[in-house]
Amino acid sequence: MATITVRRPTFDLDDLPRRWVGGSSLGTWFGNAGHVFIPLGEQFFIDAVRPFRDDLDDPELRRTVAAFIGQEAVHARLHTAVWDQLRAHGVPVELYARLITGFRRVAEAHAPRTLRLATTAALEHYTAAFGRAFLDEDLDGVLPEGMGELLRWHGAEELEHRSVAFDVLAEVDDDLVLRLAGLALGSTLLVVVPGVGVALFAAADLARGRLRPGVRLPNPRLVGMGGRLLIRFGQEIARYVQPSFHPGDDPPPPSYDAWRAAQPA
Repeated sequence: MATITVRRPTFDLDDLPRRWVGGSSLGTWFGNAGHVFIPLGEQFFIDAVRPFRDDLDDPELRRTVAAFIGQEAVHARLHTAVWDQLRAHGVPVELYARLITGFRRVAEAHAPRTLRLATTAALEHYTAAFGRAFLDEDLDGVLPEGMGELLRWHGAEELEHRSVAFDVLAEVDDDLVLRLAGLALGSTLLVVVPGVGVALFAAADLARGRLRPGVRLPNPRLVGMGGRLLIRFGQEIARYVQPSFHPGDDPPPPSYDAWRAAQPA
């Protein structure tokens, strides 16, 4: 398993173009939604894992939980730093954030804390798949340089702590049915929450007359990336439902080793 390191990098995210994902409106709506829901989701993950930390018998697992919390807190802070630029582009950040907060309140009102932990474990498996994609794909020319660096860093750290919530869940309750219930809920959230953001941001652009008329071909690089990500998700779901599955069984890809070697000492 990769070493979990809490880093505090900085990225040049000034002058972010309005359509900053390959010039695509749809890609940018997804990207903007990510910058809003990621910080709120990271806090959900922290709050799902932290209550169990003192109950863990393994001191090494307690230490990795602390490092997990540290990484997630930094992720939330750096994504939130983009919100001012999104507001300047007319993105309804606060409205979307309130909707996500409402989703969370419903979840916390109806889902026991073990199910929230299982949901976090499943979503961390998905974020590790995103992390591989951010490291494996050639983001140059599709994203601004600073944004590409941010996503590669975030992706690398998702790979580093991909096993933490899963290991805590295994200590607390290793029932396969609970794990699969978390996967079902996490998968639903992964579709619904970004989907709401895309619809909301598309409506905001439409209201401002920012959608160009006519039919435009999609960016082929973005289509290729999206297709490969969907295939990866299908493969990861098939792995996750296996009773013997553990996230650490699959080592980080060579792109992670290359990224880590390139980091300052």
